[in-house]
Amino acid sequence: MVVVTAESNTVAQQLDLKNVLCMEAGQGNTSYINNSQAQSRTFEKTVHVLKETLDKLQLPRRPKKLLKVADLGCSCGHNTLIVADLIVQHMEDLYRARSHPPPEFCFYFSDLPSNDFNTLFHLLPDHSAEASRRRYFGAGVPGSFYDRLFPERFINMFSSTFSLHWLSQVPGEVLDKRSAAYNKGKVFVHGASEATGLSYKRQFQSDLARFLRCRAAELKPGGAMFLVCLGRPSSTAPTDQGTVRYLFGAMFQDAWADLVDQGLMDGEKMDIFNVPVYAPTLEEFRDVVDADGSFRINRLELVVGSPPVVDRADDPGAVGRAVANNERSLLGALVDAHVGNKALGDELFRRLQRRAEERARELMDEMRFPHVVCSLSLCTLWIGGRPACYSSYFLASFLFVVTEEMVSATVQANAVALAPQDGVKNVFCMGGGQGETSYINNSQVQSRNLQMAVDVLKETLGTIQLSHPPEKLLTAADLGCSCGQNTLFVADAIVQHMTEMYAARGHAAPEFCFYFSDLPSNDFNTLFRLLTPADHSTAAAAAEDDYKGSSTRRRKYFAAGVPGSFHDRLFPARFVDAFTTTFSVHWLSRVPREAADERHAAFNKGKVFVHGASAATGAAYKRQFQSDLGRFLRCRAAELKPGGAMFLLCLGRPSADPTDQGRVRLLYGTLFEDSWADLVREGLVKKDKMDSFNVPLYAPTLDEFREAVDADGAFRINRLEMVTGSAPVVDRPDDAADVGRTVANNVRSFVGALVDAHVGKSLADELFARMQRRAERRARELMEEMRLPHVVCSLSLA
Repeated sequence: MVVVTAESNTVAQQLDLKNVLCMEAGQGNTSYINNSQAQSRTFEKTVHVLKETLDKLQLPRRPKKLLKVADLGCSCGHNTLIVADLIVQHMEDLYRARSHPPPEFCFYFSDLPSNDFNTLFHLLPDHSAEASRRRYFGAGVPGSFYDRLFPERFINMFSSTFSLHWLSQVPGEVLDKRSAAYNKGKVFVHGASEATGLSYKRQFQSDLARFLRCRAAELKPGGAMFLVCLGRPSSTAPTDQGTVRYLFGAMFQDAWADLVDQGLMDGEKMDIFNVPVYAPTLEEFRDVVDADGSFRINRLELVVGSPPVVDRADDPGAVGRAVANNERSLLGALVDAHVGNKALGDELFRRLQRRAEERARELMDEMRFPHVVCSLSLCTLWIGGRPACYSSYFLASFLFVVTEEMVSATVQANAVALAPQDGVKNVFCMGGGQGETSYINNSQVQSRNLQMAVDVLKETLGTIQLSHPPEKLLTAADLGCSCGQNTLFVADAIVQHMTEMYAARGHAAPEFCFYFSDLPSNDFNTLFRLLTPADHSTAAAAAEDDYKGSSTRRRKYFAAGVPGSFHDRLFPARFVDAFTTTFSVHWLSRVPREAADERHAAFNKGKVFVHGASAATGAAYKRQFQSDLGRFLRCRAAELKPGGAMFLLCLGRPSADPTDQGRVRLLYGTLFEDSWADLVREGLVKKDKMDSFNVPLYAPTLDEFREAVDADGAFRINRLEMVTGSAPVVDRPDDAADVGRTVANNVRSFVGALVDAHVGKSLADELFARMQRRAERRARELMEEMRLPHVVCSLSLA
């Protein structure tokens, strides 16, 4: 839990768990997704409590049309999706049994920013009313469940499974050599000193109390909570963690000792690592709930879980491997961060595997972990200064999922024949990560262009019709957010302006909920890690900043990520106050079918972009853009609250001819297209491979944009104008090589994922290398000409 010791060499400095702790990402052998089958089977043993909780919630006479549920500590595997599906199905059945039409469902998946949301979002099926599809809007919420995650009275139901035993930190005394609780020679509370055990117990109870206070503020009246976490029998002391010792004590601890004994690790390095887990008794759990006073306990019991899931349970090798992989899926990130060397972490888990092989039969018999299973209802009445709980007012009950209707695909480049049409949304994205060709490092010009249009954004916000008195919660969403700093700039600008607007009218600032939405293939992991800590307006938050010496400005809004195409519904009806979308609606939902059909006059033979194409191709692109914009507007009209507004910014062009894309040609025509032609001429790419690739982008004129808005009829145009953007941002604009590299990296950050999927990464590298050389030869021209026109539009709901 620690990386280094403090200068005094007496107190170890903790790792920041919020940025390190996570279940193993991806889908490899040690990933959580492939090592959580036992949790799934254990959950099946608790489903009756979940359903019982739902059944006890009484629907009001006029049931709400939207139920919101959140799963806290969702991780990145299938189990959280099972929970969501079960809740939605049960509540739909309950509504129908009472002769009510089913509501819309919003399900929030929440975990620490270090969680692998990318993998989770790829697992989500498309949104649809069909039984085989996802029947809820979904969103990801990065943050610690020991802090506030949602606005007040926002959620109907919370669930948290296999998470609350994880502490917010290792107790400070356990890391202090001067303390009696210092856990020398051990890595877990099991078998530790009494002082260590008491420190762990206090930390758990403090954390659970914080968790309950936060949820009590966020739950709607009549709301409920379903909780499952590791537990231990009532008769045991804090230092007797029962069978949980098989996970984090015994073998794991001895594997650490092996490395110390053999000189592979310093003994102090082991002493300052402690597993931040505590399995409580039912009494310890009950004490915290009772002391908090916000909840009534409907049920609290201990359930023994499933044994390890092993392919060949009679094979010690298979058992040892399964146990070690499971352990690594839970603790691998912490171990790697602590020892600072993945190879050493690998060696540690190899030692653990060998020890597990030696005890295979015992482990298969004994590794059935007790779990605390708890059903809670929010107390909503106060009598004589004490809470009087009731659950007779359902108001949405136990549903926890959030926002988003991640459905079909935003850039389904049909012509790119690289994936089925419905699968391109899993391919198209701006360059992820923070490398040389990532969007985050190639979006500086967009940042400058956005700053040029910020006055129109503020003007748009000024058109929002506030109620009297104004709402205490304002909801905004950025569609096509990508994964860089620009979307955070938009969020901050909106929050700041609306706060000032409220103050100017003599009102206290509202709470803000901001949704970042993009295709499931977007790098949400990188985006969530860019978010600064939330301002919870508490002394604890200020104290944390003081303790860490932080000068980081805390964000003033609750945040969530919504995976899905903005050409489809993403949010429940009348849910959002303001939408923004910047540098996005020029991306089409697909390449026009005709442009990919060899039999059609619009087939874009020998080209990869609409610029310079035939009139038929241009007309097909124009129709696709206007159809897409029409779909976009219809979806937003359904999702906006009355009086809502929208700010849009996208590439544009002055020419009336769809095949004259103006300066946008410098991005996706000429240089890019000629680089494809180079590969064809040299036999590196077949001609039909080039013919079947088309950039799914269209820069409209103001008239084309206006026509689509007018045809939809749901919006009033406040402002519609063309603005010329900034020149490329280049470190050394007089250096041709630097200009060429910047231009090629910029284009790769936009369409690199599509090219990689179409021809493979090796050929894509060669393609962009050719483009870079061509850009170098035209460096001066590019610096002068690559100031791209943008459509800037402010809309209000009619």
